[in-house]
Amino acid sequence: MHKEFLEFIKQDEDFIDENLYASTAFIYKNNNASQITMANWWSLQSRYFTCDQIHLPYAMFLTLGLKVKKILDNLFKIGYLSLVSHHR
Repeated sequence: MHKEFLEFIKQDEDFIDENLYASTAFIYKNNNASQITMANWWSLQSRYFTCDQIHLPYAMFLTLGLKVKKILDNLFKIGYLSLVSHHR
């Protein structure tokens, strides 16, 4: 399926694949653009394969008006997220 997805995105000459996001955690506003992105992301993931990092950049590219700000710091040291172990 990954080859099929690669052929699919190659058909879109405007898309430049230059981002790979660690989608372990992300923060977004619940607005129209983010809802469209999530729907596109789910559709691509359901159609091609479950490695969500691969098609997240393309789903984001498809959404007009979506603004992305990358958090370059260690996510677990900025105070917004914490690591919780479910192992006891």
